[in-house]
Amino acid sequence: MLFVIALALASLMLFALRGGFSRLPAHALQGTGHSHDDEGYGTRSTPHLPSLVLAGAATLVTGGVFGVGIGVSMLVAMALHELGHIAGARVADLMLARADRLNPPGIPLARRRSDTRAFFVIFCGPALGLAPMLVAYGAAELLWQAHPPAAATLWTFAGVTGTFNAFFLLPFYPLDGGRCIALMARAIAPELSRLAALALAAVLGLMAVHLGSTTLAVLAAFGIFGAVLQGPPVESATAPMRLGTVALAQVAYLAALLCYLSGGAWLILDLLG
Repeated sequence: MLFVIALALASLMLFALRGGFSRLPAHALQGTGHSHDDEGYGTRSTPHLPSLVLAGAATLVTGGVFGVGIGVSMLVAMALHELGHIAGARVADLMLARADRLNPPGIPLARRRSDTRAFFVIFCGPALGLAPMLVAYGAAELLWQAHPPAAATLWTFAGVTGTFNAFFLLPFYPLDGGRCIALMARAIAPELSRLAALALAAVLGLMAVHLGSTTLAVLAAFGIFGAVLQGPPVESATAPMRLGTVALAQVAYLAALLCYLSGGAWLILDLLG
């Protein structure tokens, strides 16, 4: 049953982002990356060497510490994450182009930068891994009796994908979650994003002391560092999100975070132990 639901979700996600994959093969030949700056979160067709170096280093370290299976799964999870940002940016650009054709000549209002577009592009990165994670868990369930090694591989990939994206959805700057929270908070009270990060960092710090967990202590320190790095809210030229959009974005963010925490729970608990 899980496998069928996961396939339906994957089909729906591919349909929703179909415009983001239409030119991918041509761009993939040149190397594709995405920009996390505040100028529009666009794509580019030049090799993004920092991302490639980071992916390679993370794979080697993870594989050396936790084994080849988890290392390869981490690499695939990172690739899906980057692909999500790329597809999201292209879909957003297509939507802007279509809207521009409906505007009177000389008034390209849709080209105005907006927090809604930025949230969509940022959120698509971690969101794209949700369907593959569920498909992997569903397939592992079906194969557990017939082919245990394949089932174990799929199970490992699903757990790594859940853990990887749950980390990136934490409300800590400059992670995707921290940027999403900042964009949502700007429509209500900009300082809320830093307060949320500091509050979670404090909770993680207390848990680290109580449980004696080095991992939780590192996460707490990362959250505090991110809040300091983010700095106080500044005036932005982008159009803020509407309150209705903020509510929808909050539901999507929390749902994705809870799904990934559930999907990666067994690996997260192992890392915290």
